[in-house]
Amino acid sequence: MNNQRLYLIPSALSDDGRLWLLPEDIETVKTLDYFVVENAKTARKHLKNLGISKPLRELKMMVLDKNTELDKTIFSDFLNQGQKVGMMSEAGCPGVADPGAWLVSLAHELNFQVVPLVGPSSILLALMASGANGQRFTFRGYLPIENDKRKASIEEMLSQLRNFNETQLFIETPYRNKALFEFLIQNLPDNIVMTLAINLTDSQLENIQSKLVKDWRKMKSLPEMHKQPCVFVLG
Repeated sequence: MNNQRLYLIPSALSDDGRLWLLPEDIETVKTLDYFVVENAKTARKHLKNLGISKPLRELKMMVLDKNTELDKTIFSDFLNQGQKVGMMSEAGCPGVADPGAWLVSLAHELNFQVVPLVGPSSILLALMASGANGQRFTFRGYLPIENDKRKASIEEMLSQLRNFNETQLFIETPYRNKALFEFLIQNLPDNIVMTLAINLTDSQLENIQSKLVKDWRKMKSLPEMHKQPCVFVLG
């Protein structure tokens, strides 16, 4: 069996300093010198929090973000140099709502062993906390920005929810959270349950609330969501 490995290393969702990897996985990460990361600054901070003793400047890092040219030759050469390589997204689980999925596919082509490590996923945490159906669900990523397309997307989600009891999850760029929330309460039926899962895993700022849309409309004081990471759940 090929002894080359790609370790998928979850990153913290918040900055409260808690570690989210199992102790034995932390020890594995400490042995790595090669990393593919979504954001080098965030990755170095996370690695420092894990207690890596080697100088961070000596680590070999290659950035893979939404703007990266997906050149198989360049990334294959980098993977093969490292033998054992870590991959980290900016927050949460790499490869999930993340450009790193492309690298995982490439690693399989190169016959690497792909090793996912246990860590926080905002999508699953929001689903767990929502009370919605966890047997059947869809993560929609970002909804369209254009009103007509966004309304069509909402109708599609409502159809899946009504016909199949399929929970719907989605996100928005944090500075547009409030605008999306206002659009949702204007365009969703009264009897739909909507959950906001804000600042998940943050011991001070985490705020998870689940209410009927008609009750969200009545609230005079809404949870602070502007520029805060938030997962929206319809169920």
